[in-house]
Amino acid sequence: CSLSAFIAMVVLTAINLFCKKWLHKENYCFEEQMNLSSRRSTGNTEDILASTPSEYWFLGFKDRDLEEEYLNDLVVASKGRLYLGYSMCALLVFTLDLVPSIVAIILGEDPNEDDANSKMLGLYVAAFLVFFAGLVFSIFICRSKGWRSKRAVLYITEAAFLCYIVFLGIDISQWFMYYLDVYNTGGWFVGFILNYSPVFIALFFMNLPFAQTLEIIALAFTTFMVVIPLVEGGWSYSSDVGLYTDEQIEDYYLDQGKGWQHICTSASTFDKSYCLFFFRLSNYVYPVILV
Repeated sequence: CSLSAFIAMVVLTAINLFCKKWLHKENYCFEEQMNLSSRRSTGNTEDILASTPSEYWFLGFKDRDLEEEYLNDLVVASKGRLYLGYSMCALLVFTLDLVPSIVAIILGEDPNEDDANSKMLGLYVAAFLVFFAGLVFSIFICRSKGWRSKRAVLYITEAAFLCYIVFLGIDISQWFMYYLDVYNTGGWFVGFILNYSPVFIALFFMNLPFAQTLEIIALAFTTFMVVIPLVEGGWSYSSDVGLYTDEQIEDYYLDQGKGWQHICTSASTFDKSYCLFFFRLSNYVYPVILV
């Protein structure tokens, strides 16, 4: 499922890059449309286009030269936001992942945990370098007078986030059991929200095209919310780490004494239908809404 989403993203990017000849269905000229509009409305001094450029639903303008010009101008106009987004991503990876991992290695006493933390540290360093390299390349391309295709920055940004998703896919699979132990069933939702989602917030002010933003978010959601939990058994009722059955929820409240609502933790006041509903709402529905 994640592989198919990744392939879809690669295919869409390849279509945009290498299929210009087949996608080019219109030669739009703003000057011609302005002249046509002025002839139709004699005496009207307002600048009104006779018709707007035609667009594909997901691939931009049908005039591919206009699409390229638009993307180049978008990068130039949004370069400050792109720099800020890259800086934010690198800073978040550094503070939320790199620093805690380094501290854990320094203070760790268990050799097995040190080995695991060392492997994860390599992933965090790679993720940090990906965003740092993206920032450097973006600054170079935007400031280079000889580099006319400024839209290359958009493809670099997309590739940086794809690499980050791959690195974090490996990371969250290693921490899957930890999230379940700390946050109970469905804990990967909470783990994703607290540890991984802050980086993706940068997408919403970097001013990337809608198609690229949707592709990145869709792949991240598919990887972290569907594929990894399926592989680890998180979406199965038959797995020890999966979804809780009605009996397991009752055991969670009554035998283990967990939960903060008195109506569910006391046998005398236990309301089965309410407690089952509240457990699934708080452990499954709310985290999904936040994601």
